[in-house]
Amino acid sequence: MNKTSLLYWWPRVKDLGIPVPKTHIMPVDWRVIVPAFDGEPLSLEFLSELREAAEVIGFPLFLRTDLQSGKHGWKDTCYIPDESYLQRNMLGVVEENECGACMFGPQFEALVFREFLQLETSFKAFREFPVNRERRYFVENGKILCHHPYWPEFAIEGHTDAEGWRERLAILNEEPDSEVGFLSEYACKVSSALPGFWSVDLAKAKDGMWYLIDMALGRESFHWKGCHNERLQV
Repeated sequence: MNKTSLLYWWPRVKDLGIPVPKTHIMPVDWRVIVPAFDGEPLSLEFLSELREAAEVIGFPLFLRTDLQSGKHGWKDTCYIPDESYLQRNMLGVVEENECGACMFGPQFEALVFREFLQLETSFKAFREFPVNRERRYFVENGKILCHHPYWPEFAIEGHTDAEGWRERLAILNEEPDSEVGFLSEYACKVSSALPGFWSVDLAKAKDGMWYLIDMALGRESFHWKGCHNERLQV
């Protein structure tokens, strides 16, 4: 199994005592969905299963595959405000995954329905994507190698017209010692359950709670420029 797949890492981290979004996994053969891009209708059986899976979580929800969400497309991909957007945005997520598979492989194996978390958001970018207080920690066999705010300034440049976004991003990206200590404990706990080199993504909710939201193999994950571990990227 591809270790970056949520199907691999999720069962190993979901019960560690770290807050995680409510998650429902719907195994799916991508070949059932892709013909829809050529105008073929999706089967009634599949559409019924899709609606039932969404109802397990409820709306609004966050939709991804086991590999990625296409979050930069936000309002046309992973964010599902209500059932009327479900089929359209599901196809948007699948299209993003298909583009990724063409470039990098492999194919996705599941649709993943997740609780929509009310995160600490400062402004919006891309296609109405909320830019949140998020962190990425790199761990290997119980040791923290480095950590970064999730959003560097260059990633937002040209993708938002929010007033004062640079200053607002700088505030989001502040990492006080108390936060680092707290999240380091979470990251080490994750690393104890997943040997090897991993990135661990965490996001802060409006109520102050930090959630584990995503993971990937460390060598496939972005480091901030100038980080001493930047050389570890593929």
